[in-house]
Amino acid sequence: AYVADMALGGRGLTPCGIQFWDVPLLKIDEPVVQSAAATPARVISTNFDMFRFPTDAYSFSLNVDGAGAVVITFPTVEAAMRQDKTVTTARAVQIINDALVAAHGIAYSGIARIGQGGRLELLSSTAGAGSSLVLAATSVNALPVLGFPAGTITGVAALGGGVTYNGTSVFLANPTNLQMRVSTAAIGTNAAGFRQYLKYRQSQDTTRYNAWGFVDYTLGAPEGIILGQNVRVARPGEIPGN
Repeated sequence: AYVADMALGGRGLTPCGIQFWDVPLLKIDEPVVQSAAATPARVISTNFDMFRFPTDAYSFSLNVDGAGAVVITFPTVEAAMRQDKTVTTARAVQIINDALVAAHGIAYSGIARIGQGGRLELLSSTAGAGSSLVLAATSVNALPVLGFPAGTITGVAALGGGVTYNGTSVFLANPTNLQMRVSTAAIGTNAAGFRQYLKYRQSQDTTRYNAWGFVDYTLGAPEGIILGQNVRVARPGEIPGN
């Protein structure tokens, strides 16, 4: 309220005693170079590692570049092989690629892969507007477990290296005064902030321990604040200019 009263009185905002200054020379028309190369169809799962399928054999249908739909079935938790009681990302990659190779040949051995952050990723074998991944649910749908959407994902044709002027260059510095705090309760509540659970899953013969707390950040003795406006993230295939 004190800061707002200062602003209404004609004085500039000074959070933590730091004056705001306009920087008129921050460009908002930096060039964004469109990709000159075609890109393949690509989809990344929202889930990763330790995919747990119920006792029924879950599956989904995958059609890569129109080669024909292949039903990919995952083992159940009652499978004889211990590695299939809880399917890791690496194991899911192997199961998907093995099914595609069996149906279409060795050229489809790299469609599934481990993506950034350990997530399951599908990448079509061709590039351009004709590149596609069609994911469809089966009667016992594995897509929600894997974190994939049902539908068609297509690649992008080459854009010819065109340039648009709607970017902004932003330089981020490491804040030396950033402080992390792990609290014992959520801010504004009386709830316990630290929790822990230990659970034994009989069907999978595994024990899982979970612990978490609330974390927030503050700036100690800040020296400046930068407010960025009209910032746009480059779309797939675009390269931010200098």
